[in-house]
Amino acid sequence: MDDSRLINIGEVIGEKFLVDKIISSTQYITNCAVKFKDGNQIKHAVLKAERIAPENKQPNNEQIIMQTLSGKKHFTKIIESGTNMNYKYIVHQYLGPSIMDIVMRKYEQKLDLKSLLKFVLKLQGSFI
Repeated sequence: MDDSRLINIGEVIGEKFLVDKIISSTQYITNCAVKFKDGNQIKHAVLKAERIAPENKQPNNEQIIMQTLSGKKHFTKIIESGTNMNYKYIVHQYLGPSIMDIVMRKYEQKLDLKSLLKFVLKLQGSFI
């Protein structure tokens, strides 16, 4: 158990979300991968927990925005939100691997230089 984190691996949040992996953690915010049972299926999701500061009793702006956009196409769906002990949490769909996960994958096939340059140019264009 790491007392500096809000949440630890193996902890159950909201009575059904089992913490599987800590993705990132600071003193105030922890992001983790969770598993939960939906009918007969085990599903994966992402949980973000934020420490409740005594001076900040307002709802989380991120939660308000996510709830507003949750019915829209191409936006992550909120599965559950609430409070647990000393933090607020939001559980939402797992959208897939990060760009770094994709880049670091070990592929048997190699990209040729032309394909790699196309990828880099498209990636660069998305930041402009």
